[in-house]
Amino acid sequence: MIRLPDSPAYHLLCCVLWLLFATTASADKAPVTPANSAEKHYLQSIDTGLRKLKVATAHRTALASRLDDIRGQINNISSQENAITLANATMHDSLAQFQARISTAETAIQDRTDALRRSRSALSSLPPPTLLATALQKPSVELQRRKIAVQHYLIHKAERRVDEAVSHKHELISNKALLTHTSRNLNSSMEELISTRQDLLDKRQSLEMEFTHLSANIVKQQDRIDSLQTRLTEIREIADSLVFTAQRGKLPDPTPGKLKHRFAEPKAQGLLTWDGILVEAPNDQPFSAVFDGKVVFADHLQGLGNVAIVDHGEGYMSLYGMADFLVVETDQLVLSGDMLGTVGQAVGKPGSRLYFEIRHNATTLNPQDWLAMTKISPN
Repeated sequence: MIRLPDSPAYHLLCCVLWLLFATTASADKAPVTPANSAEKHYLQSIDTGLRKLKVATAHRTALASRLDDIRGQINNISSQENAITLANATMHDSLAQFQARISTAETAIQDRTDALRRSRSALSSLPPPTLLATALQKPSVELQRRKIAVQHYLIHKAERRVDEAVSHKHELISNKALLTHTSRNLNSSMEELISTRQDLLDKRQSLEMEFTHLSANIVKQQDRIDSLQTRLTEIREIADSLVFTAQRGKLPDPTPGKLKHRFAEPKAQGLLTWDGILVEAPNDQPFSAVFDGKVVFADHLQGLGNVAIVDHGEGYMSLYGMADFLVVETDQLVLSGDMLGTVGQAVGKPGSRLYFEIRHNATTLNPQDWLAMTKISPN
């Protein structure tokens, strides 16, 4: 297998893999069997999952309590809004009644003012008795005096009634102004309540979305723990269930697609050969782990794009390159079939594809000898 010694991507990949093998080799110096080592990893992952599940469940309980509190506040505000609406309706009726009474008072003032005007006109039509008539003490003089006195009395009474009507009108106007001020305060309170209720509704919607998302994650976490516990049971019951070498020819394909390049096939220049296989697949199509293991690398690697490397124990690793994005992190335990990321498009090249390798220590192996090849069609 010929390789260019000055290929930056190749040298970088070799350095990453050498570091990974050196790290895993030093970590595996203790005399631990693959099954026991895997069992330890599963127990740690289950314990971590249970702790995360406990935290998530407690957070969901707190969210539920906050949602109940917000719903109570919204119901209380709705009750206040109903009370203000009822008070405003009553206030509107009262204002209408006051306006009607003010109109009545204005009519009374006008009528009494007209009566006062008539009394004054009548008084002005009664000339005072002459000095001669008064000196002679004629009967007509006494009658004239009585008529004038009566008109003065009527004028005084009419003036008092006008003053009373005006005073009543002013009182009605004052009461109406007080009601109007109260109505404005109620309307202002209603606007504040509406604004507060909308804020609470927005907050409730946000918390409900968070609650729904958290509940879905709790279900996923619980399913994940169940899967880990099921796999742990299989490990304890079946001795070679986690032995990678026992899966030769039976590993699930990482993603459905069409085989673009085979293992050891010469590259375009003829100076390099493929260390793995290249699978053509739709962009953003998920790809999965071919076997249980631990993610030891999940990052961008020059020449291969986003790369995930899974350690399956006993020196066996699988590599997934040219990903659009990854959904796993370093040190994460994955099961066979777990999604690692999505297929991406190589920079400067047409089409989307997934690059896949299997290595034992530093040696590349033919993936076609290990995969079931049921979802990858030959070129």
